[in-house]
Amino acid sequence: EPDPAERGLVAFEPFLVNLADPGGGRFLKATIQVVVGSKEEALHLKETPVLLMQARSAILELLTLQTADTLVTPEGKQALKDAIKERIGKALGKVKVVDVLFSEFVVQF
Repeated sequence: EPDPAERGLVAFEPFLVNLADPGGGRFLKATIQVVVGSKEEALHLKETPVLLMQARSAILELLTLQTADTLVTPEGKQALKDAIKERIGKALGKVKVVDVLFSEFVVQF
């Protein structure tokens, strides 16, 4: 298990998405950072716009599938983190995604 100080952090521009609730009108504003295995991996991602955009796209697709009722629960947020971690892991291939952090998470009703 690597030392947390050795890990890298990749921050994304804030996401603003319509949620999948029936009737629409609900949206989510979220600021998301991804913790990766090393600082080198983080740097590689930041310097490779196509990978960064693939990761952003994967997160965006996942966010638009969510419903407000789920996201306001701790379990819903944790499930979303796990799903993002898995989805980005696939999008990024060799990069090890260690954790997903929310620094802002607002569900607008």
